[in-house]
Amino acid sequence: MFPERLPSDDKFPGIDVFICTADPDKEPTVEVMNTVISAMALDYPPEKLHVYLSDDGGSDITLYGTKEAWKFARAWLPFCRRFDIKTSCPEVYFSGYEDYDHGNFISSSEFKAERQKIEEKYEKFKERVEEYMKKQSEAGAATKNRRDHPSNIQ
Repeated sequence: MFPERLPSDDKFPGIDVFICTADPDKEPTVEVMNTVISAMALDYPPEKLHVYLSDDGGSDITLYGTKEAWKFARAWLPFCRRFDIKTSCPEVYFSGYEDYDHGNFISSSEFKAERQKIEEKYEKFKERVEEYMKKQSEAGAATKNRRDHPSNIQ
């Protein structure tokens, strides 16, 4: 790889990332949202990156999860850019399974404090989505009939 040979950001083409889901029982909403957030955090000019989520099942939990993921991403994306985080999937990043290279930031008290805040926000995001799923499940509305639902464009 020769990063010095890459064109400047303004010469990069726009890209579209499509993420498809259909059944929150088979594809847990938090995992789908981690995929969406990871795509949004790609190391690419943000104005040229477009992320789309298609939920063929039309599930309320997916729509709710998307709204919650957007709220979390407003903190996560700047954190990733500011501290040059390469593992853009929050679930993997906070799992502790990998040894991360944070350059000079790892010993920074500012980094540690910010990381702690972001991790707390991530846990709250997961809790809200799982709580909503539980409420929907108890009400018998966790998933809709995947063959008979109106379209919903947000």
